[in-house]
Amino acid sequence: MILLHDHKLAYVSVPKCACTSAKNLFFEIENGVPFKPFAISGKTHTLHDLARSRPFESLPHQRIADYVKVAIVRDPVARIRSCYQDKILKGLAFRRKPDVAAARKAGLDVKPSFETFVEKLDTYRKASGVVQQHSEPLSHFLGADPAWFDALFDISEAEAFAALVRERTGSTLAMPHRNRTKNAADTAPVSDAVRDAIRNRFAQDYDLYGRWFAAKGEQAVKA
Repeated sequence: MILLHDHKLAYVSVPKCACTSAKNLFFEIENGVPFKPFAISGKTHTLHDLARSRPFESLPHQRIADYVKVAIVRDPVARIRSCYQDKILKGLAFRRKPDVAAARKAGLDVKPSFETFVEKLDTYRKASGVVQQHSEPLSHFLGADPAWFDALFDISEAEAFAALVRERTGSTLAMPHRNRTKNAADTAPVSDAVRDAIRNRFAQDYDLYGRWFAAKGEQAVKA
């Protein structure tokens, strides 16, 4: 989550929902310069270290009661595939020796097919905190009441999201494109069986936030 107190604007972030781009936008608005990773005592810190995506119940609800609250959502099929492409195929989920050891102990391939990843998602989540964080349901971060938000946007509506932020803050900044996954698997079709498995697993997200998925420009801002 990122709060712009001067503008009473709260952005609730969800991993794999353009959160890197949105966090960079909010950081530059608040600080006047783009964020750059920095190192202290030999450890590099990213923007995600400073502005983590938090469970909904841990948000400062009373403090931001009168803030404009916004978020970006994404169809779980696309979101889980992005998690697979970014964290599994790039090796980010199992880049440390203890993580690799945990995967092998659980009988997991550290670079499985997407079908296998979805089939064994629970086991991959137990073996990797990275996978767990990036495959939590939308409701884990956004709660079970969409009406709590003043505006929700599909990931395809990043520019509409940025336009609302500019209007609220007076900024002229564009939404940066950060952490975009580039892989040959991006265009690979998802089988019906895998799609159904993801939809069944994330049925609550479809019930709660499905009306915003791929909304094609409809901002769905509350009156």
